[in-house]
Amino acid sequence: MALVTCPDCGRQVSDHAVACPRCGRPLRGGTGVPRSSSAGIGMMLAGGIGVIVGSFMPWVRLGPITVSGIDDGGGMTAVIGGFMVALAVVARTTESLTPRVLVGIGSVAAILIAVADANRIADGFSREMVGGGLAVIFLAGLVALVGSFLKAKPRAKPEAI
Repeated sequence: MALVTCPDCGRQVSDHAVACPRCGRPLRGGTGVPRSSSAGIGMMLAGGIGVIVGSFMPWVRLGPITVSGIDDGGGMTAVIGGFMVALAVVARTTESLTPRVLVGIGSVAAILIAVADANRIADGFSREMVGGGLAVIFLAGLVALVGSFLKAKPRAKPEAI
């Protein structure tokens, strides 16, 4: 680890620092990974919960008859949603990029499952209609995917008096 001088306050700072701990100035070439933002964590949590809820909602609707996602192989989406929620909680406590990346991968998987099943249902029978569960999974996956890209701005440490 080498030390560099902050251009604003002149303090010696690690070359791995994202921002100067004294004045908060972002430093070039910092190799640290910024934490997820509060909004990003909330979006990842909401998206994961939405994927779980959508798994239990109707995926196929034919008049008064509905088939929920769990009845039609949607257990996989519920598991993906559970992992997304767990990873969002982990992302709150770590600066590692891994939980955010895995939530993003889970989001893309949920979106692809929703699109593939909606196309399969729409092509299967002319009288069947896609239920709201797939739409909820699709939208929740998008929300979580966007949340996985949001990161917090570096915060300056308060100066000691």
